Amino acid sequence: MGYQGNYPPSTPLTSSQLGAGAVDANALAANSVTTTAIAAGAVVAADLAADAVTTTAIAANAVTAAKIASGVITPTAVSDQANTSTGYMMMPVGTTAQRPGTPASGMYRLNSTTGAPEWYDTNSSTWVNFNQASPIIATYLVVAGGGGGGCDLAGGGGAGGLLSGTATLTSGAVYSITVGGGGAGGSGSGNSSGANGGASSLSGSGITTVSTTGGGGGQAIYAGAAASGGSGGGGAGDNNNSGPKAGGAGTAGQGYAGGAGAKSGTAAPGGGGGGSSAVGVTGTATVGGNGGSGTTSTITGASVSYAGGRWGGDRDS
Repeated sequence: MGYQGNYPPSTPLTSSQLGAGAVDANALAANSVTTTAIAAGAVVAADLAADAVTTTAIAANAVTAAKIASGVITPTAVSDQANTSTGYMMMPVGTTAQRPGTPASGMYRLNSTTGAPEWYDTNSSTWVNFNQASPIIATYLVVAGGGGGGCDLAGGGGAGGLLSGTATLTSGAVYSITVGGGGAGGSGSGNSSGANGGASSLSGSGITTVSTTGGGGGQAIYAGAAASGGSGGGGAGDNNNSGPKAGGAGTAGQGYAGGAGAKSGTAAPGGGGGGSSAVGVTGTATVGGNGGSGTTSTITGASVSYAGGRWGGDRDS
């Protein structure tokens, strides 16, 4: 049933006074219903038939960001959607200085300083151009050659210096690795101390050179002071009761000092060479001191101890 009562009505009609289907689109003149004639909230999504509003019915620029409630469009709502446009989609543009202060995995942008698109690599904590290979994070263990032991109641050779860590390498760049050889042992007489070991190093494009010092040679009984090195050489024993001879010093961050030789009236053994984790052991009246402990690493896949000092000698060793 249609409207019954005085015409025109003294008050506006309400939807409850109109029968279902009483007013259809064909009964409305073009542009007779405007947005100003519709009370706020009068039309809700539930009142609209499926596909009742199409893109062709929406004037250009009629929907602006200001008219969209916060949270209506979320990243989830627009993800995993096919884009059939043959035009373009614009990524964020900014200078190097305008990069995000707290970058995270998945971020990408166009760097207007370099003119290149870039993405954030969490492995290297750097921004990488799209046309560049991702940096290589390498773990290194650089150990220098150990020192040789001295001759005759002598100290043991000190371990080569040891440094470990990580470095960011660039694909295609050239890197140089030097492996230091072990020092020769003393021979022939009590004046012949061991030689120091050779230095080892890792160097190349874009990294700080890593260099370790060769181990100090062990002191012979009648020679001068025990040699310093990555780890110090052991001090010689003293069979003249004039006092034990000190071991050589180690290099800070790479190794420890050698142990002192024993003091004895007869055959006094030498001290152990220093290791990368501990000082060499002082010799006793009858036994040479053990070398200082090395450092355990699993860089090869197995647990192995590197850069341990050598033990001190006596006349029969």
